[in-house]
Amino acid sequence: MSIHALTLENLENLDLGKASAAFNLQIKRIAADCLDRPGDGNPRKVTLEIVAKPVTNDDGSCERVKLQIQVTSKIPSYRTRVYDLGLRKNGVLVFAEDSPENFDQGTLFEDQDR
Repeated sequence: MSIHALTLENLENLDLGKASAAFNLQIKRIAADCLDRPGDGNPRKVTLEIVAKPVTNDDGSCERVKLQIQVTSKIPSYRTRVYDLGLRKNGVLVFAEDSPENFDQGTLFEDQDR
């Protein structure tokens, strides 16, 4: 059995690299979002959280720690522009396909559309 000090550099050696792989996956996620939505200037964030809980012996000393690693990422919410929809008395929302920003906008073929 090989014993190693836990460091950021050797995190990939702990539990077959699961925490390291999770971190890399979240980095790829925020990078892909930057490529997909370069016009959204809001920040993307990856958090590597390590929580350690001491395990005390009967005499109050500590020789062990229960450790858990959590990797999360946050990307900006996806938002569309604001659409103007009509509301029917039966509770149905309707939109004009050719003019989603203005429900009352007329079209050249208005009689056929409505």
